[in-house]
Amino acid sequence: MVRHSTGEMLRGQPTYRMRNGTFRRRCLFIEWKAVSESAQMNDGIGTFVFTDEGIRAQTVRYTLEARK
Repeated sequence: MVRHSTGEMLRGQPTYRMRNGTFRRRCLFIEWKAVSESAQMNDGIGTFVFTDEGIRAQTVRYTLEARK
């Protein structure tokens, strides 16, 4: 399901926009949205935890909606 929805969004060259971002200590929290020809995501959330070696953990949540 995730691969299908991500593939659906990536078809049509989506435009992403970060709405808000907060970085504290080693954690980044971002709110974003994206729009493509066939779909949109208006409630994207991403979190990242960094170590000296790079990204240690990452989460993503969004609702994929068909465009009308």
